[in-house]
Amino acid sequence: MSVIDITTSSFQHYSSSFSKPGGTNRIIVRRGLNQLYYTNFITGSGDVAENYVSDEFTSASSDIRLTAWDNYVESSFATSSRTLSSRGAVYSIPKDLYGTHIEPGSVVISGSGIYLVDDKEGNLRSGSLSGAKRGNVIYSHGQLIINNREIALEFESGSMSGLAPDIAPGSAIITFKGNLPIYTYNYNVKVSEHEYNHTLNPTAQSGSNQYNYSGSNYLRPSGVLADNVTGSYFNPYISTVGLYNENKELIAVGKFAQPIPKPANTELTIQVKLDI
Repeated sequence: MSVIDITTSSFQHYSSSFSKPGGTNRIIVRRGLNQLYYTNFITGSGDVAENYVSDEFTSASSDIRLTAWDNYVESSFATSSRTLSSRGAVYSIPKDLYGTHIEPGSVVISGSGIYLVDDKEGNLRSGSLSGAKRGNVIYSHGQLIINNREIALEFESGSMSGLAPDIAPGSAIITFKGNLPIYTYNYNVKVSEHEYNHTLNPTAQSGSNQYNYSGSNYLRPSGVLADNVTGSYFNPYISTVGLYNENKELIAVGKFAQPIPKPANTELTIQVKLDI
């Protein structure tokens, strides 16, 4: 957790740590959140401002800058607004946990006497979906921003964990649903009718015999197919398919649930699905 505080005392400026206690990056944290997620929202109402579209730069410079920012609006303008408070807290969820985005409506932050839920439109609300707004969720970036001063102080001071203020941050339980995509690649492996019609299995070779090496028996192949596997009615069975890269390196192995016979008079196509 990082603490948001825009007071101007010298210890609030960034030095090295990103955590509380001892974190001195709090001004930078707040300014970064403001630039990324709140710049286009009117300070008084929290509603999103209209973009400046005139070719004549006659209005205030604050209007001109509006087109320069993408504040990742997570809901319709009619149902949501955003205001960044002077003091708050932010939880940054690692991307390897939430994937492409956090699923709207899945966020719950709970602690001692505190219960915040996500209303599916980028707002953290107190107690229920109809509760008061206490912060925002940026689904695409995994940011959980608490804008209520009293709640932020609970997380900041450590009072929820029974510790003195500024000794340790309060504990919280955060649950959410991420979206981790699985990509499926389909490969068609074609086997012509003249390919793989014989087997090199040592047990199918004439004159193969066993020999002992270091106390273990091994089958020594002769390289000559036995008579019973050279007839026109004999078909090898395929049990495994290997996928190779352009350097002829084996990168994936697929096995059939049960071996399939290799036809000698028609082409065979094997479809391999690889999930990554």
